[in-house]
Amino acid sequence: MAKEKNDLGTKTIFAVINLKDSEEQQAGTIRYAANLAVNLGLELVIHPSKGFGEFVKASEVARQIKRTIPDAEMRVSKERIGTLNFFSSLQTIAVKENAAYMVIQTEKETARMLGNTIWGNVEKTIIPILIVPHGVEFVPYKRVTIALDADRNLQKMNVVEVLAKTFASTINIFQENVEDESKKTLILNSLKHVKTFLVKQKIPFIVIPARKRINFPKHLCKYSAKHADLLIVEVGQGKIDAVVKQNIETLLTIDQRAQPVLLVKTKQVGKFQNFR
Repeated sequence: MAKEKNDLGTKTIFAVINLKDSEEQQAGTIRYAANLAVNLGLELVIHPSKGFGEFVKASEVARQIKRTIPDAEMRVSKERIGTLNFFSSLQTIAVKENAAYMVIQTEKETARMLGNTIWGNVEKTIIPILIVPHGVEFVPYKRVTIALDADRNLQKMNVVEVLAKTFASTINIFQENVEDESKKTLILNSLKHVKTFLVKQKIPFIVIPARKRINFPKHLCKYSAKHADLLIVEVGQGKIDAVVKQNIETLLTIDQRAQPVLLVKTKQVGKFQNFR
């Protein structure tokens, strides 16, 4: 079945590889990003962490992956990372490369150490960052989970829309269970807007109320790992941020089930705002 044309135009998938990783880990990052790029109809830009020697090594790994994914258009970025602020420099390069998404692959232990670093990176960018656990192979995002809680006014539904229409996804709206009536009203109001948007865009969805009223982020991750191919989290708005910052491995792997997580930067707002 032909995929619906998306609105990403000439943007790219920007994959960051660490050449201190094993060749298998590097290949895993590129392979995942290449499959995503093919499905979205975008070019893959691979960025090694340092200079010319790394460029040559990354080019060889890319050539190997190209043999197994011949439809992928890919190249290795020659832009240099600055020495003073790695992630700010990386963001600048990603913008130059017209990135729609930045792909970073990590192991659970590495994610634990990188929590604050990844968080700092998310805070500084408008480019959604896709964190992929090592060993997870790409599968089309047929089921996508988004979080709806009292601290979260979903603003980036255009990101959800592009992926949902590309992969013919069903959206799982995981809804926080709260006792406070004012928070409950806020959640239901946000849910109304989300449902209206999805119906208008002809995107199928289901609403899943959380069964428990405690530890919403953990229940969100557990549900998504079991029932979805991708978890999308808008950061910058409350309790889930603490999980991203301090325990990002909880988002990636829970009960031994690994899942990719797309982190999208939003701003703190006091009421529902336009998705765009």
